[in-house]
Amino acid sequence: MALQCYTWIFHLFKQIIGDYYDAEKDTSGKHGEQIRDRPLILRYFGSDYLRLSIIDGESEKECNVRGLKALRSAKFVGCCDELVLLKSFFPVSACFVLNPLSEGKITTIHPPNHRHINPCGFFFHPLAKEYRILSVTRRSADMCEYKLYLFGAKMWRSTSNPSFHCMPTFSMPAVLNGGLHWYIGTNRIMVFDMINEEFCVKPLPFERCYEGQRHLMRDLMVKDDSLCFGHVGCQEGVMDLWILEDYEKWHWIKKYTVNLDWDVDKYPIKDDLPYGIVLDLLSVVSIHKDELVLFWRTRGLFSYHLTFNMVEKIHLKRSEMDRYDSKYHCKIHDFAAYNVMTSGK
Repeated sequence: MALQCYTWIFHLFKQIIGDYYDAEKDTSGKHGEQIRDRPLILRYFGSDYLRLSIIDGESEKECNVRGLKALRSAKFVGCCDELVLLKSFFPVSACFVLNPLSEGKITTIHPPNHRHINPCGFFFHPLAKEYRILSVTRRSADMCEYKLYLFGAKMWRSTSNPSFHCMPTFSMPAVLNGGLHWYIGTNRIMVFDMINEEFCVKPLPFERCYEGQRHLMRDLMVKDDSLCFGHVGCQEGVMDLWILEDYEKWHWIKKYTVNLDWDVDKYPIKDDLPYGIVLDLLSVVSIHKDELVLFWRTRGLFSYHLTFNMVEKIHLKRSEMDRYDSKYHCKIHDFAAYNVMTSGK
């Protein structure tokens, strides 16, 4: 009886694993569902001129929006729903908004008073029912000025509280609970409340767990309507994922430990780089349900199952982008989650 029970459990576990990872044999199984449920991935490449493509887990389609190739100096900033925000400093400073899935026109947004524009946030306002861009300008060593672009009125204006002593990173913020969140270093998260347009800074209470340790990656993102923070140290070979369990009480828990010690024969590392440098080439593309999508420069794009602690490479079509996969090309070639779902509009 015990042997029969053990055999049944073994075959059940094998079936679960097989359903998830045997996508080539059965795309209608669990893995096929995971691929279909995965947020689309935007791949951007900015050498000579900007190129965008959309990856759905099974194919990759290049964006053919009219006028895209003319934006020779435009750089990718971020996404909000189906829209992509670009910026350019030459020959003029401007922002550009487009939908990669359509062949519609590109919307050009000029900066206020013909000054340089530094967009640091792109979001949908739940009350005004419009998209907005948050821009920052440093006025002094301890003071920054913030402005908003309103898509409805097609105008720039200062935020209700236009000055704040902190400056966000220029990676797109994690948008949650009516707020934009950036990790700004020294154990702090900066928050912009999109409703009352106020800024504040909140601590990372679990940072004492890493006191005295050097780190290679700290990334703030959203997982299933919760803030998620990823931490990669220099020597551990793991990524800790912390979840904000209670937003009001600001209570965090460490929910996952991602094993980064992968088989180098199966997933080789180019140029035989030291492991410490290799870890520094890792970035999070998206995290949704039990799937973590990672871009590991010199290795590729990967899907990591958080429940089974198993990894699978996401195969991409060959491209000249592949030559630009080092850390020094992170502004030229990268990936981002592309969510076409609406924001409650």
